[in-house]
Amino acid sequence: MDARDAAGSTYLTGLSERLEAADPGRLVDVLYEHLSGPVGLAAVWLYVVDYGAETLRPVMPDDAPAPPPDPLPVRTTVAGRAFLSQRPLWATSPEPLLWLPVSQRGEHVGLLALVHDGSDDARERISSTVEGLPAVVASAVTAARGSYDPLEVARGALELELAAAIQWGLLLPSSYRDSRLHVSARIEPAAEMAGDAYDFALTGPSTFGLALFDGMGHSVEAALLSVLAVSAYRLARKRSPDLAAIAAALDAAVEQQGRGERFVTGNLTALDLGTGRLELLSAGHPQPLLVRDSRVTEIELEVRRPPFGISPPDRPVSQVALEPGDVVLLYTDGLVEARLEDGRRLGLEGIQELAAEHYGPKASLPLATRLLMDTVHVRRGRADDDATLVAVRWSGPPGDRVPLVDSA
Repeated sequence: MDARDAAGSTYLTGLSERLEAADPGRLVDVLYEHLSGPVGLAAVWLYVVDYGAETLRPVMPDDAPAPPPDPLPVRTTVAGRAFLSQRPLWATSPEPLLWLPVSQRGEHVGLLALVHDGSDDARERISSTVEGLPAVVASAVTAARGSYDPLEVARGALELELAAAIQWGLLLPSSYRDSRLHVSARIEPAAEMAGDAYDFALTGPSTFGLALFDGMGHSVEAALLSVLAVSAYRLARKRSPDLAAIAAALDAAVEQQGRGERFVTGNLTALDLGTGRLELLSAGHPQPLLVRDSRVTEIELEVRRPPFGISPPDRPVSQVALEPGDVVLLYTDGLVEARLEDGRRLGLEGIQELAAEHYGPKASLPLATRLLMDTVHVRRGRADDDATLVAVRWSGPPGDRVPLVDSA
């Protein structure tokens, strides 16, 4: 490590320690205090993305210079372009600044605006300082969200219906990545969703589990069913990676609480990250799709069993051998039933056509997921149900991995 790298490491360590010790409401103030002197910044603004990833919203500081109060649309602004591309962008409006995406392990938290005097010297100082900064800020923001309501209000918590608030309190971040896989999820409409839910985790050093659920009914009743399903799934997954055993635990939990009158549809998957062997189990849910070299095919499962809570005698597990760069798509029936702008029902063929268009070999997984969901106009009220899409791309075995493109 040379002297410059050592200084940068010490600088980030100092910032991380200050953010850790700060009151959650002073995160932006600490950023400004730490950056303004050494870097010569006129202001530091923090924006967090809303639940639907439609706008970037300012987090107001206590003492530091405040940003303009209006949210910034993701689709039509330079800030939004920086967020979608996950690349820093210099801008001259509303002041000379650098838009710096804030993310950690694939979760796109928001943006920092580093406001400067417009000089080449300031740009050089900023450029030499920002490496490692987004991850430090993302860690501080995500740690503070659960204990500091104004951060959740900034994300749009007051616009959520109760069912959606229940769901968002349960769900993991909508994106995750490491060197072996990339996950991207999207639920629409974000403020009104009810029964759809997903969950995933690394279940061992080289294994990954993912589940998608859709609770029977609508609104709070469906949301509570999904909470039950995700909670039962998490506990069963920790006890055993076997999908049949996890399914049996889900059946028992839903049947006991639903008294045989309520159910949850779902897909369970388990991926060996070293070999690409994917195990799948379906319970009354749409069949997953496989995207390989821009060709989309429906994954044929051995047996499609009834929803969880309607216990079958057994639940067979199917297997698929993935190739490096393959994308697996899980989705709920709300996506199948969604309407295009001209009023036509999307259907399975429509999903396959859009998936072939967007999930190319070099496509960014989060951006492809966003574009597909935007295309069906679910957000514009053209669906009778909430719709969920979860995409997983496997990079390949060690020594033969394909690059994973990261953007929002």
